[in-house]
Amino acid sequence: MRFAPLMAWWIVVPFLILGLAAIGWEGYKSRGEGVRAVLAWVRRAVTLLLLVAIVLGPSVPGGTSSPGVANLDVLFAVDTTASMGANDYADSKLRLDGAKQDLLALAATLEGAHLGLITFDSKANTILPFTADSGTFTSAVQTLNREVAGTSKGSVIDKPIDLITQQLKNSKAAHPERSRLLFYLGDGEQTIDTKVKSFEPISQYVNGGAVLGYGTDEGSKILKYSGLGDSSTASSTNPTYVNTPDPQTKKFVPAISKLDEKALKEIASQLKVTYINRNSGGPAEAVYKESKAQVLIDQGRKITHYINLYWTLAIPFAGLLFWEWKNMLFLVIELRKNQGKKHD
Repeated sequence: MRFAPLMAWWIVVPFLILGLAAIGWEGYKSRGEGVRAVLAWVRRAVTLLLLVAIVLGPSVPGGTSSPGVANLDVLFAVDTTASMGANDYADSKLRLDGAKQDLLALAATLEGAHLGLITFDSKANTILPFTADSGTFTSAVQTLNREVAGTSKGSVIDKPIDLITQQLKNSKAAHPERSRLLFYLGDGEQTIDTKVKSFEPISQYVNGGAVLGYGTDEGSKILKYSGLGDSSTASSTNPTYVNTPDPQTKKFVPAISKLDEKALKEIASQLKVTYINRNSGGPAEAVYKESKAQVLIDQGRKITHYINLYWTLAIPFAGLLFWEWKNMLFLVIELRKNQGKKHD
């Protein structure tokens, strides 16, 4: 049993003490008037106790249910470097378009969960903190675009590590009862010659998720994005591509970006999640299944529902109150009769 007071304790307790003290004093004074008078004050004490018990809101467990998908914090980390503008997703679409399609599909499957969105290119940015508003998440995803070509400083696949760690650590501290999923979406391409940091420290905050890869081994040219409303596909009459110097001729030629599955699989291994090649597109059911989302939902902390018992106390309280009111009514009638006799 537990109590869910309808009023604050600091109001209920003084009311109870003062009420019982007043009733006790009146009952003590009426002890010379016979047992009936004393019992009347006992009845009033019981009425007061029932009222206080109702206000305290006693309740007992009435079953449990799972909080479902609301028990999940889901963080998406999306590569928005220039190479995600390569048009080899599903034969001719941009890699980023494929990533956005999967983001929306997973969000629809996980509707009700708390979704967060991080992007990374030259910098890692929190686009959307955890929210259960699917509409806000959809809007954030639809506005994603890759890094402006003029500001690109190359690809570093470990760029979001610190921000991911911070977001998941904060989630665990604020909501320890929730499970956390991490989805890393990218092509795995590292163009800067630096040692890639390990994602393994993040695994302590992650209960599931997946690393999703986009691109092909053969690679593709990269559609240039200048931030001026460029076309998101290569279907325009004269598409502009990112160029790079040819080592032999020293002339600028279109840069070719290739999928690095080895790097993505290593990230997945460090995070203790599954790697899935998503370059062919298609339904996201397999991703959802491999992410362990359903298992975490089923194994989530159960919510106990309570049945309030105030109504069982309200019935005898109403009966005693009616009895008291009836006695008071008879007393008023008798007083009026006595006053009438005096006037006669």
